[in-house]
Amino acid sequence: METKNRHHPKEENKITKKDLLTYYFELKEQINRINKALKLSKEELPEYYEKLRKIDDMNDKKRSFIGFKKAIHPLIYSAIVLTRLSRNQNLIIINKEQWKNYNKTPIIYTFTHVGRYDVEIITETIKKSYCLIAGDPESMYRTSDGFAMVLNGVEYVNTDSKTDRKVCFNNMVRNLKQGMSIVLAPEGIWNASKLLKNSCKPCLDIYAGAVDAAFITECDIAPIGLEQYNNQFITYIGEPLSIKAYKYGYESQEQAKKAATIELRDRLATAKWNVWEYKKELDGLAKRKDIPNNYWNDYVDTRISEWKDKEGNLYYNEDIIERRIYKRKDIIDEDEVFDFINNKLKIKENNSFILRSHYNKYEKNKR
Repeated sequence: METKNRHHPKEENKITKKDLLTYYFELKEQINRINKALKLSKEELPEYYEKLRKIDDMNDKKRSFIGFKKAIHPLIYSAIVLTRLSRNQNLIIINKEQWKNYNKTPIIYTFTHVGRYDVEIITETIKKSYCLIAGDPESMYRTSDGFAMVLNGVEYVNTDSKTDRKVCFNNMVRNLKQGMSIVLAPEGIWNASKLLKNSCKPCLDIYAGAVDAAFITECDIAPIGLEQYNNQFITYIGEPLSIKAYKYGYESQEQAKKAATIELRDRLATAKWNVWEYKKELDGLAKRKDIPNNYWNDYVDTRISEWKDKEGNLYYNEDIIERRIYKRKDIIDEDEVFDFINNKLKIKENNSFILRSHYNKYEKNKR
């Protein structure tokens, strides 16, 4: 399954004299912003940068230093590889030959989100330069990882702010129109829910941002399956999703986008499933008796524990993960369906017989 390191079309990484002049003025502006930021506490930084993003969006500001970021990407890539090796982490990339089917750039790279090291692993998998779409910027400010992400290319977003989400989407489109590929996790959060109904899925339901951007820019979307097994990481490169196939044959663009989003989610799930199948062939099929009863809960706890601040505090918890999981409007989970039994309906003698069988089944499923 392994092939030689073949990748999609070459990128133009040359920096012209015009670029240098542009960078000079952009750098002056960035230095002024940094000087102001240095006077603020770390708690004040998220609001400060969110306001700057809004101002830049209102001014339709082009994204900065794209040529420079492409030029230095090989250095960042090399540093990421060396860091992974120093952690004794192993990466297997399968189906590399798929890259030959990606005939144009930029590309919208999407991946299944599993944990702390996803960005580094995806960087090695795609190898080419890109701009990352990332939430929780407060976890990156004034850190070495945050500095590296800025050099590489990143668009931060406050996921709890509808306005900032729109600003981030606009910046995503600007990057693509300026020739910079995008990397994002359309699930919106790690696939690490302790609720059984979510843990059974190779890929959660996804947000439509990648497809919406593709409809505007006509960029291909790359679905990449990613999985982590302790210090071993495996990625699978799926077939490109061309948005041109959804331009015709639908009653409305909304219907076409919905179909494309479902297709992207299916391709991500297939890519992840192929990783599982590869792992099975690699190590053999696990026996059910060898899997601890608390295996999944321990897995989730381990993923969450990998991301801590300098003081050792966790950045994420189960509530944050559950809140950010995308919930389709046309699907209602069983907790919502039976919520009225526990919290609203007063069960009396004259109505209990109607609910008894359903309630017993619900309580049994909860255990």
